[in-house]
Amino acid sequence: MDVLSEALRGFRVSGSMFIDADLKAPWAIVTPSSAEIASALGVESDRVIPYHLVTKGSCLVTVEGQANMRLVAGDIALFPHGHVHVLASDEGIAPTPL
Repeated sequence: MDVLSEALRGFRVSGSMFIDADLKAPWAIVTPSSAEIASALGVESDRVIPYHLVTKGSCLVTVEGQANMRLVAGDIALFPHGHVHVLASDEGIAPTPL
């Protein structure tokens, strides 16, 4: 069993929400915080962990106070503390709220 599968065995998922997007450059979105997502879904905020899986192409991830990171197909970005973040095709694009 690979390391990720082993680590995920300890997680219990009670629900999920998926957004499938096919975006064409130029694009940028800013995500809500975990607390905002939890409020919209009617769940506790400490139980919401946003994540993004890139299946094709690439995107730039920006979290305030951190270095930007380029994700490519096959990469997963997890935000266990629910930080607001921007996903974009490139730098300098004004993000649209998700």
